[in-house]
Amino acid sequence: MKNLNYVNFSSHGIIKMVGNDSADFLHRISTNDFRKFSKDTIQPTILITEKGRMLDVVFVLHCGEYFLLFTSPNNENNVIQWLQKFIIMEDIQLEIFKEKKYSYLIFENTIKEKTSPTAKTFSLNYYGISSTLLISDNNIELPYHQFDENEFEYFRIQNGIPAIHKEISEHYNPLELNLWNYISFKKGCYIGQEVIARLDTYDKIQRRLCTFKISENLEKEKQYTIIQENEEVGTLTSNSSVVGLGLIKTKFAETEKIFLLKENNISLKLEKNFQEKK
Repeated sequence: MKNLNYVNFSSHGIIKMVGNDSADFLHRISTNDFRKFSKDTIQPTILITEKGRMLDVVFVLHCGEYFLLFTSPNNENNVIQWLQKFIIMEDIQLEIFKEKKYSYLIFENTIKEKTSPTAKTFSLNYYGISSTLLISDNNIELPYHQFDENEFEYFRIQNGIPAIHKEISEHYNPLELNLWNYISFKKGCYIGQEVIARLDTYDKIQRRLCTFKISENLEKEKQYTIIQENEEVGTLTSNSSVVGLGLIKTKFAETEKIFLLKENNISLKLEKNFQEKK
């Protein structure tokens, strides 16, 4: 059996959406296309502000009579409040999903076999990684390696996966975070669409999402200013051990380039620029 890794997904918030207008509503307010959304599938989409800035990335599961919206951890209340602003006459009801469910995200695989009588599996494009979301009524043990918090943080950074309050914030837009695959450029308007279309059409993306090799360990849960010859050129938004994830001005986003952190003069080298349009 192939060695697989997984992470406990149960910390993510879940919103239950019920009503005949649910798919049309999501199609009109979020970045992805929901016209062919079908039962037992997951559609990733992005919620952005009128100015094109990030609110959250949401994974929408079609359960037949209702949808489940998986938000970032502890962000379900912000998302539900934002969604409710745009519900006027639509047949839609929203509530925090309170049924006890256990969910696990298995990377780089599509699981077919049953792991539990109550478990269901769904294919998911998780930030470009072919994965499986497994949902169960019971806490189950999987025959794979479970990432602990530090291991997943390292994996997340190395794969350019944004996190809430770090990369997913109103400081950045989805194109800067390389989230092209979660945006439909063929559908009509949605909240923030004009900004995203203009950035794409005129190639006006100001910053690039990149990974860095850091010369020393840094304090976690803290962001740092990246400088080049005393000019502020970006922000290191996440770090784990001696790797980091951040956004840097486009003209400076060259691999092997050396920078400093303004706060402590620690050096870092740009290893990968994720910003490649799909």
